[in-house]
Amino acid sequence: MAQETERPSKSLHRMLSRDGNPSMDNLAAIFGAITKRLGVSLQVQDVQAHA
Repeated sequence: MAQETERPSKSLHRMLSRDGNPSMDNLAAIFGAITKRLGVSLQVQDVQAHA
């Protein structure tokens, strides 16, 4: 994962820990590596909350 995301493995461990707070750039890199490895695609959809 570190090689595919071009992030140090220690940084990945830290950001994905319980107290981690990954940036959107880091999450995008992680999701990109996962989707490439699994051969799937992710789709983002806006969902309106019902009051």
